[in-house]
Amino acid sequence: MKSEKRLLYVVRYPLYAGFHLKQKFDGQIKAFNQLGYQTLFIAFDKKHFYLLDGEKKTVIGNTHFILPNYYHTFIYTDIYKAVIKVARKVDIDIVYYREAPIFARTLFMMQLFRKQNCRIIQEIPTYTRDIKENELSFFRKIFKLYSNIWAKRVKTLPSLYVFIGDGNLNTFCGVPAVRIENGIDPDLMPTREPINDKESIHILALSSMSYWHGYDRLIKSLAEYTSDKKVIIHMVGNDDGGCMADWKRIVKNHGLENKVIFHGALYGRELDDMFNLCDIGINSMGMYRKGFEYTSELKNREYISRGLPFVSSVYDVVLDGLDKDLWYEISNDDSIPSMDGIIEFALRVKQNDTCKDRLHEYAVKNMTWKVQYKKVFDCLEGVI
Repeated sequence: MKSEKRLLYVVRYPLYAGFHLKQKFDGQIKAFNQLGYQTLFIAFDKKHFYLLDGEKKTVIGNTHFILPNYYHTFIYTDIYKAVIKVARKVDIDIVYYREAPIFARTLFMMQLFRKQNCRIIQEIPTYTRDIKENELSFFRKIFKLYSNIWAKRVKTLPSLYVFIGDGNLNTFCGVPAVRIENGIDPDLMPTREPINDKESIHILALSSMSYWHGYDRLIKSLAEYTSDKKVIIHMVGNDDGGCMADWKRIVKNHGLENKVIFHGALYGRELDDMFNLCDIGINSMGMYRKGFEYTSELKNREYISRGLPFVSSVYDVVLDGLDKDLWYEISNDDSIPSMDGIIEFALRVKQNDTCKDRLHEYAVKNMTWKVQYKKVFDCLEGVI
């Protein structure tokens, strides 16, 4: 691949602390650069949109956060406007577009790139069934109808589709397609240095805390636990969707306030310290609530990269090559898992000094964004 090729990464990228996908997007951008592309992307703060090109940062538009629903929906019209402005000023060879709400301006943006002979890679982060209509708000139902009109007109414009998640398609809407897994950047995830508290078992539940993460199952499992081993669950992440109130109610009803600790989101050194403290991590336990039998979760990959053995309830291809003694499987349904089984696993890995290094080495060899995106660009070069 030629180093002079320019890639424009189109994604919603806020420039403020606490953005939960920042590490993912930074890892992707780094991988694009490692694979030989000069990578540009658009980011924003409360006032402006910027074009970032290495160390260069240029204002290219204004944000409008005073509008209702702006961050979750209407901000994309401004992102597309900024992208169109860039396309008219900068020669772009490849656009990597992370699927987002679709407007009339989306169609114009993609048609413009096609006229400029720019190849479009469109990522679909989770390929699976749609959210049920009865789970959508009135506004989102109306917007979905509007968005679907334009989605039908843009679906054949990409040069290549990239699926992260379920689905194993070679084509989509008549366009070549490739499936990859979520990747990680091990440089952004330091390997843990276990504290090994001899008095307690510490369990890490790390997520954006949505209903489908299913941690109510974990709390109820602890409530039924009758053995004398001291267990502490550390809930790390902000409430996303209102489930936290229900989980805290379960904790209070069972008198578990000293055993289930809600830390909120943690970053940097505080998050590193939490990984050092905890003996095992917990993957999402409620994927069945979304109808998922397969996942490609970032938390799985962070646990592995940092060297933290973990509990998983749903199939992930990354588990295929991972030694079975480094993770523990529970069911992907509404049953309450056995805390005895989880604790037995935690005690076993806690006494095994090789776990963290074996996990991290597996991540470096198999799970980087560079490894994943090489598949994408190899496929792109093969289909043109």
